[in-house]
Amino acid sequence: MKKLTILFAFGFACTMSFAQTNSSNTQQEGDDNATSVTQVGNQNVSFVRQTGNDNTLSAVQTGAANNGEMQYTGNNNAVALTQIGDNNNNINLLTGNNNTSTSTSEGNLNIIRQEAVTDNSNLVGFQQGNNNKIVQNITGSGLGNNQTVANSVGNDNLVTQEMSGENSNMLVDQFGDANTTILQQNGVSNNVSVLQEGNNNNVIANQNGNNNFAGGQNDVELSQVGDENVIELSQQGDMNTSATFQVGNQNVSSNNQNGSSHINLVNQTGARNTVGVTQSEN
Repeated sequence: MKKLTILFAFGFACTMSFAQTNSSNTQQEGDDNATSVTQVGNQNVSFVRQTGNDNTLSAVQTGAANNGEMQYTGNNNAVALTQIGDNNNNINLLTGNNNTSTSTSEGNLNIIRQEAVTDNSNLVGFQQGNNNKIVQNITGSGLGNNQTVANSVGNDNLVTQEMSGENSNMLVDQFGDANTTILQQNGVSNNVSVLQEGNNNNVIANQNGNNNFAGGQNDVELSQVGDENVIELSQQGDMNTSATFQVGNQNVSSNNQNGSSHINLVNQTGARNTVGVTQSEN
């Protein structure tokens, strides 16, 4: 009887272990497809590849150390990947136009990575927790009209966005302490907007764009509310505009514009703030 008890306990333990490591692999080719994946547990893997038009994908992973990767090629796709737990990886790879990718991560030590070669598309990343990372990279294949949105709530979080193309927007919201935002834009008629609330925040933004059309300048709005914030902005090109707003103490704003016909606006409220503005011709 004792041996049977031990064997039953061993078998039950093995069953629970395998239940925690599920794997889902879905591939679709065609039009008007819909995919829904739900995984509960730890160390799960979900891989979805869609090729075609008008596809819809919804994936939810609940647990720790899960991996979700979505790859889709085509137009008019809508993808939503949600992860709840710690140490998860959330990956979206997109090729096509008029697409929307939404990644949501709740927990700590999670990573969201979204990459796209596209026009008229949106990449949206939302994280709530500590020590998380959002990485967004978008390349416009024609006229652009793309948008990246990152919302990070918590402490010690990192947001990086890189964009190439025209008529596109980069938006970042961070709420918490010791957050960092790094932005890189290449192209014309683009816009960057950053809002940070908390302490020890950092914004590093760089824009490269020449020969912009009249009325199609690169407009930068950077806003910080809190203490010991730092903004470093660099613009290379003509007819660029920057607007920096800081509210708090011990803030630093460094703005460098290289080109012609630039406009620079800095507004600081508080004590012991520092502003450095450099404007030079090419």
